[in-house]
Amino acid sequence: MKWQTLSALLASAGLLTACGGGGGTADPIATTQDTDASITLSGTAAKGLMANADVKVHPVKADGSVDTSTVLASTTTDSSGKYTLPVFKVPKSQPYVVKVSAKSDGTTTHVDEVLKTAKVLPSGFAMRSVLVAPSTASASTTASVTPFSEMAVAAAVKASGGVTATNATQAVSTVTQLLGFDPTKVTPAASVSAAASEDEKKLAVMLTAVAQMANSGELGCATGDNGAKTQCVVEKLASAATTTSIKLETGTTNVSSALSSAVSTVLADTTLSAGVSSSSLATVVANLGCTTSCTAASSGTTPVADAVATAIAAAKLMFTQIKSDWTAMFSTGGASSIASGAVNQQAYAFSQAFSDVRVPVDVMAKDVGAIAMGIDFYNDYKAGRVPATTTGVSRGDSSQVYTDGSYLSEQNAYPAGCTVYQDEDTTKPATGPANANFIGCGARYYVTYTSSGGSTVRTEWRHGFTITPPADGKGAGAYSYVTRARKRVQTCTTSGCTLTLNESLQTDASSADYGKFSGTATATLSGTNGDITKLVIAGDLPAAFVNGTTRIDTRAFKHTLAFEGTQTLNADGTVSSAASGSLVAKTAAGATVSTVTLKPSSLMQLPVSFDANGYEVKPGTAGSTASGAHTAGAMVLNLMFANASAEFEGLLSLTDTTWDKSGNVLAPTKGTLSGALRTISGGTTTEFIKGVLTYTGTGMASYDATAAKSTSNSYQVDLSFVGTITAPNRPTLELSMGSGWISDSEAGRSTGLTMQYRTLVSGTPRTVVSLTGSRNAAGDVTDFKLTEATSNLALKWTAGASSADLWLGDASKIGTLAVSSGVLTFTDGSFISLDIGL
Repeated sequence: MKWQTLSALLASAGLLTACGGGGGTADPIATTQDTDASITLSGTAAKGLMANADVKVHPVKADGSVDTSTVLASTTTDSSGKYTLPVFKVPKSQPYVVKVSAKSDGTTTHVDEVLKTAKVLPSGFAMRSVLVAPSTASASTTASVTPFSEMAVAAAVKASGGVTATNATQAVSTVTQLLGFDPTKVTPAASVSAAASEDEKKLAVMLTAVAQMANSGELGCATGDNGAKTQCVVEKLASAATTTSIKLETGTTNVSSALSSAVSTVLADTTLSAGVSSSSLATVVANLGCTTSCTAASSGTTPVADAVATAIAAAKLMFTQIKSDWTAMFSTGGASSIASGAVNQQAYAFSQAFSDVRVPVDVMAKDVGAIAMGIDFYNDYKAGRVPATTTGVSRGDSSQVYTDGSYLSEQNAYPAGCTVYQDEDTTKPATGPANANFIGCGARYYVTYTSSGGSTVRTEWRHGFTITPPADGKGAGAYSYVTRARKRVQTCTTSGCTLTLNESLQTDASSADYGKFSGTATATLSGTNGDITKLVIAGDLPAAFVNGTTRIDTRAFKHTLAFEGTQTLNADGTVSSAASGSLVAKTAAGATVSTVTLKPSSLMQLPVSFDANGYEVKPGTAGSTASGAHTAGAMVLNLMFANASAEFEGLLSLTDTTWDKSGNVLAPTKGTLSGALRTISGGTTTEFIKGVLTYTGTGMASYDATAAKSTSNSYQVDLSFVGTITAPNRPTLELSMGSGWISDSEAGRSTGLTMQYRTLVSGTPRTVVSLTGSRNAAGDVTDFKLTEATSNLALKWTAGASSADLWLGDASKIGTLAVSSGVLTFTDGSFISLDIGL
């Protein structure tokens, strides 16, 4: 945040007067003011923990260079990398540097986090941390020395003017903005598993990532022993750091990308991450992946006589800006025509234009599925792959079809069903392959099911299809279809089922039937009456149903479909499918209402068996029966929806799925959903929400879904989101956040919370706020810390507490927040309300 220097104006005027008879004068009293601050400093040096290393404190020269020839204090780290220096003096409000170096005799070691052993560091190895002396007479402080504190020092050295107080403050702020925590203040733990707080866990993972880069020879650091490669990586990281950008790069080398990849490698290996969730590093990974908004927010903090007064003024400015941003962007009451929040207004405009994007997507998915099912079943029947007594087939997931308040039983609730018939009117089911001449299918959108007095009544609101196969009966070629939106009622007793109603739902003002919609489906087969290898559909489909209801959606009279899909049966029994196409909703006059575009998408289908209850299980599961059926595995769904006033663009990518240990549950283990929402007005398209949601599941393969959940029988889910929210005439809000959940009990427990929020003005950050939530021993997230990187402010609180304290750094409390009222009262007696009314 750009903080203007706020003068404390503490000057006071005094008059020395003397009076008395005899003309005497008062002697002036000579005073001297100590311009130095006495510093008591301790800390930890780690890459990993550095044992028996030299620790020296150096002042900074007037030209901004570090005066390595002058040593203000010195000591040696112990076996755990800890050090405590004797008291030393530094000019008030001026920077100084702590340098930790490997001894020349080869006795300095660090614990390599990947190899988990102590390794010798070469004599040229060194890391630094930069601090600014207070304006007070003395101070006791701490400083961690790590590759990330070294990045801050290197950035300050390269800045114009060198290591000035302003550059030092900005350098630490920039690295803090990148990491989400101040690397000079977080104490390195002995290992990832030994880290306690969320920030300690993040630092431990980041240090392990540095070790990972050294061991794998990243950034050109592939020669020499472990110590030489470690030194190389640390120096490459330092050379890539600047005060002005969170992007790490040197020349053409994207250091950020290499570090991000190393972090991902560490998190994916539980022996390295010790169970720290990927969501905990979500903001760090997001910042390392920045492409456009990489400029660091300016701290602008020049030390003044009264640092507390300056910090209070900075806090007031910060919270005022945060309130202004969030109250202008968001308001209570959700998306409505009278909402005051700019994002709420945009969301309302979008929702009005897009009242239900699921409607046309459902039409494409269900109708294409019904047609493909009918063609498949026809060829199976003609080829004798199903018994001649089997004239009908249903497939799908029961959860896709809603009833009047409950789900139908699984065997009755499939979203599509098909039967082969002898006649075009679909009244006489086929009795064998020879008289299987037509196909009747229904794509079901809403179903009710009642039972009384020994009979059941099933009512379906559906798109009904009559499909005519190619005349030669061999199955390949063009199938013609006709279809209508219908209400179909079937009554069944022990003696059989009777169709009691098959009503067309699209009629004109005089209740006359609008007629049938038609098209063709051209199938390429693996052989005569073989499996579909390619399917092309072109034609019209009926009006849709309003999602979750039995009402026809009157916004579109019909839908024009263009679809092309392929599928391949692989040697391992999986089926690879690809599809693309479009569905255009039109009025009766032919005007376009909306368009769904299925960009090239893919699906990997996995073979499944069925247990005794008819549920899908992993093939080979004890007691199961092989079926030849498949279920969705990995997929890439690339979708675009647009109408006259809004657009939605989304990409769903599920790259990995895993069966649980029992073989009863198939769960996704890695996936992303990326997308953007845009509004269109006056020919101008405005993007107001854009982001990527990432899902990661771990431990599923060793989790038994049939057994009780426990610490030894659990899995973990991590979610992260990175995105931006934009509204007219407001700064852009850039968010990155992560959270995780462990299923070691029925209730489960959180792994913690991390978030970073940046306000971008013309692409440059003005505010950088980080939030971490740490869990207690019971697994509940109760301890929170909100920090602002450019002002060194931190608000800490515990859930349920009546108050929270605002700190300048870690040492000076400058205010207390009353949780019930939202009033933050500062130590100077002034106050500000943090209530944003949401």
